[in-house]
Amino acid sequence: MNSVFSALSHAKKSLKSFEQAAQLQPQELTYLRGVFSFYQGAPSMAGGSTEKAIDVAKSMIAIDARKGYQSLVSLGFNKSLPEVQTWIDEAQAQLGELPEYPYMQGMMLQQEEKFDEAAVLLSQAVANEQTDEDSQSFKLKALYQIGRTSVLAEQYSLAAQQSLEQYIEAKPAGQDMPSISWATLRLAQLHAYNNQSEQAGSLIASIDTQDDERLEDEIKKLKRKL
Repeated sequence: MNSVFSALSHAKKSLKSFEQAAQLQPQELTYLRGVFSFYQGAPSMAGGSTEKAIDVAKSMIAIDARKGYQSLVSLGFNKSLPEVQTWIDEAQAQLGELPEYPYMQGMMLQQEEKFDEAAVLLSQAVANEQTDEDSQSFKLKALYQIGRTSVLAEQYSLAAQQSLEQYIEAKPAGQDMPSISWATLRLAQLHAYNNQSEQAGSLIASIDTQDDERLEDEIKKLKRKL
């Protein structure tokens, strides 16, 4: 019980630190993101609040409309809020058609195991015509997730295979990007679903697990199926 109270006390101190930093530098998005993440993720007994997260996201919109709407829409999908479509419409009216919104919606459908619908939305994200860095990041993530969606559905898809191959060829960098090793595993899994054991085995042999235990476990599972 003491550990619970200690954790709650620590969480509230963290929130207070973020709030103080945001007050001192109200135009600094980093601190507002910290406050937003806390309100979005913390349980209510620790100070979490969907309503307050919405307010912070709207403050972020005034500083950086795109980042603010990304946070607001992401919150809407994560919490299944009825306002989410209104927020998307507002964002696109102000910023134009952007890939993050079909990407986010596709990811939610994937979590709900609506794989065919998810693949359609993720493909829309990839097809988006925006070429700025932020858009390219979401489009690359969507390529990977098209492949992962097919794996989760346990069905081979040529479109999914080509999406993963395109992702691997692009060699995306960034901490929020799925690794090439994971993309290669997903590609191997697709080949296995298509009864292409030789291709799957060759891909597995090329994977650098980088001491990723979860990746190693997935590789072992796939090897047993080949």
